This record gives sequence, C-alpha cells and structure tokens, in this order.
Amino acid sequence: MMSAVGHVREEILWAFGDRADLVGGYDGVELVVRDHLKSSELMFVETVLGHEGFRLERIFFHRNRDALVLRFKPSKNSRW
Repeated sequence: MMSAVGHVREEILWAFGDRADLVGGYDGVELVVRDHLKSSELMFVETVLGHEGFRLERIFFHRNRDALVLRFKPSKNSRW
C-alpha cells in the first residue's frame, strides 16, 4: 500500500510531467517547478496537498535551482 505522501507525489508529478519535483524540506514538502505555473495548477496542488493536511506557506524563486518553489507545511490539525 502506498503512503499518502507517495500517492500525492505520484498524482502531482503525473500532472506536471518532468517540469516539477516534490521534495521534503523545512518540516514539510516543497514543490519545485522548473517552468511556468498556471493558476489552475496552483489550485490543483493546493487542493491535493490541502486534502492531506498541508497548507501553502511560501512561494519564492530559487536562483540556484532556477525554479519556482512552493513550500507547504503541515497544518495544525494535520496527521503529519
């Protein structure tokens, strides 16, 4: 049986293809997008991760990765 994070990772990476990666970091997860990000994609990611108990904390551009990073942290009511 696949863990919830594994399922979320698989679902998000399927939607983004090779443009993104979901990595752990800073007490949560980070979505690293190497190309543009549509508002519908942002809503999709927020919905999927929100369902698993994560909330969007910060969006920033990471110069070393040359990518947009969306940082999600577990919400207070999360099971993480």
